[in-house]
Amino acid sequence: MGVVAIQISNIPDVKESMFLYDIGDEACLFDTLSAWGAEKAPGVLKRIFDPETGSVAGTMIVLINGRSVKSEDPKKTMVSPGDAILIAPILVGG
Repeated sequence: MGVVAIQISNIPDVKESMFLYDIGDEACLFDTLSAWGAEKAPGVLKRIFDPETGSVAGTMIVLINGRSVKSEDPKKTMVSPGDAILIAPILVGG
């Protein structure tokens, strides 16, 4: 049993920015964030994942332990107790 740390950055409809979420054992990123989102931030899931492809949305970045997993399949990307997940919108400008 264990927890992952989930940090949210610059998503206005999420009041808290840091969560500890119990995953028990290793789990896929999609299931972990889906379960966490349903419990803690119901509106944010449709922003994190593209509803048509199931991949990380083009406007978001997801890091696990500082490594981008944007191009990976979130249903095959595993998270383990002790991992840190950062979710943030991609800011474009110049």
